[in-house]
Amino acid sequence: MLAYQDLLERPQSDHLVQFHSADEQALAKNVERYVAAGLRAGDGIILIGTPEYTSARVAQIEESMGSLDAMKSSGQLQLLDGRLTLERILLDGNPSAEAFDRVVGSMIRDLRARSPSGLRVVEAMGGMLWADHQYSCAASLERLWHQMVELRDCSLFCAYPIDIFNREFEPRVVDELLCAHTHLLPACDPGKLKKALARAIEELAEEAAKEARQLRFNAAWGEIPSAEATILWLRERIPQAQSVIELARSYYRKSLEPAVFNMTLSAYAAQALEEFCMTNALSKDEVVALVVDMHGSDAVYEFLCPRCGKTVQPGYTAIDSTAAGMNAHLDSDCVMVKAASAVGG
Repeated sequence: MLAYQDLLERPQSDHLVQFHSADEQALAKNVERYVAAGLRAGDGIILIGTPEYTSARVAQIEESMGSLDAMKSSGQLQLLDGRLTLERILLDGNPSAEAFDRVVGSMIRDLRARSPSGLRVVEAMGGMLWADHQYSCAASLERLWHQMVELRDCSLFCAYPIDIFNREFEPRVVDELLCAHTHLLPACDPGKLKKALARAIEELAEEAAKEARQLRFNAAWGEIPSAEATILWLRERIPQAQSVIELARSYYRKSLEPAVFNMTLSAYAAQALEEFCMTNALSKDEVVALVVDMHGSDAVYEFLCPRCGKTVQPGYTAIDSTAAGMNAHLDSDCVMVKAASAVGG
């Protein structure tokens, strides 16, 4: 399990944050993992956001866990409207420590007392303030949250609408947020983002590539994923940083698209497959495995029927298919063996 996934499943007194505008699905998956693991462990859960946001997260979790109505009725799972809560804790436009303790602190103390296994909070109020350009106000709120996490032995997951590929993600802008949290969670798929950045750096800033692998971070910041740290380093050190980062964005987005390989199967091609299997003493299962190795686990395979000319996408990817499922398609009346016999007789 990756280190950040362990943080989501078994947090201690952690104050986590994710910048999510570059990949909203990554945030949704992480919140689901964090909340579902807590519910299964018997932790108390508080979700604070817009009604649409909290409803969407509950619906997503219910897809894997079933109805959460009983947990809501018992008080184990509590939902708060972020905007209404902000109205109650802001005084003259800034978070009031007294109001925060009265409104949020009392709820946390009560639920923590009834949840011996732990308490987890997902909140988007700081993100709401950030979206309204109230940056110092958001930082003040995070300091109040941080004190609450330390005092009440709970964990907190914050979400901010910051795009790591945009200019807003630079050290001087996010410094206070990074100081206020113990861990910055990956904004995107870590492996794909790292590859996209490496490729963009090699193409546009090759001289900086070696130095970029020897990054040094602000000691006051919480822990930061290496890809996000690379982006911050680029903004500080490389004049053409935005060009490199925009190129990395395009490579990252492309990596999220499943590759589609169009396999036009004439009677000759079907016969050639059979001959290939015989010559190399391979079964069709083994040929499929070779194709998976060559094209990767995200490939979606598309077939063009030699009899009717219809494009058929069997609805599997290499990562979730089985040899039996693959053969079921290959042996159907549209492609491969059946097509060869129908055309060649």
